[in-house]
Amino acid sequence: MDELTFVVGPALSVALSTMVFPEAGPLVAAAVLALGVVLFVLQRRTEPATHPHGVDGGGSAVRSSGLIVLVLTLVAGGTIIGTVDVVSVAFAEAQGAPAAAGIVLSAYAVGSGVAGLAFGMLKLSMPLPRLFLIGVAGTAVTTLPMLLVDSVALLAVAVFVSGAFFAPTMIVVMGLVERLTPASRLTEGMTWAITGISVGVALGAAVSGQVLDGYGPGGGFFVAIAAGVAALLVALLGRRMLSVAPVGIVDL
Repeated sequence: MDELTFVVGPALSVALSTMVFPEAGPLVAAAVLALGVVLFVLQRRTEPATHPHGVDGGGSAVRSSGLIVLVLTLVAGGTIIGTVDVVSVAFAEAQGAPAAAGIVLSAYAVGSGVAGLAFGMLKLSMPLPRLFLIGVAGTAVTTLPMLLVDSVALLAVAVFVSGAFFAPTMIVVMGLVERLTPASRLTEGMTWAITGISVGVALGAAVSGQVLDGYGPGGGFFVAIAAGVAALLVALLGRRMLSVAPVGIVDL
């Protein structure tokens, strides 16, 4: 479920800010964050066991070449999310229906949520690195239809399909992070992964915003496509770094 927050969160925030009032998104995010921190601190039953310092050797988790591949892929994936959030609003405004941006962003979140839940119910026997390549390829390819849409309805369909590929890919990536990172550094490994996608979301929003100013919504979607291509190249070039690591079989 945590993978879904990276897609649902930004989409919900933008939708609230455009459909309610500008400050609604940040205010709701702050409230949910405060509540989540309190609930997390109070949770003790799922707290992982501590590990003696140096039990798995010295050095940071990010020294793993496989983890670097995954973090770079997440940066590219986050860029797609940030781009979709920003460009969808601009596209809806250009179509004369600014309130419809919430529908588009909801479609992205719903597609991601449904696919993520469905994927989590599957019992697959395919190696994680292969699932990773398939997921990244699907995520990259599904950015292309965004250039062809000429209405808010078609954009909603396009981002629904794109979101449907993104969440399962995120689940696989997080699974690989867990397999590639020693138990004593798992928190660090997950933090690098979350940082990667957060940086990507910010990068996508910033870059697509600049492109929008010069080329309009159509040009903005090229940022998502470029990020998809980058993610696929990183996955292809780094696949051996994932295969040689002690990864296992998906059991979801």
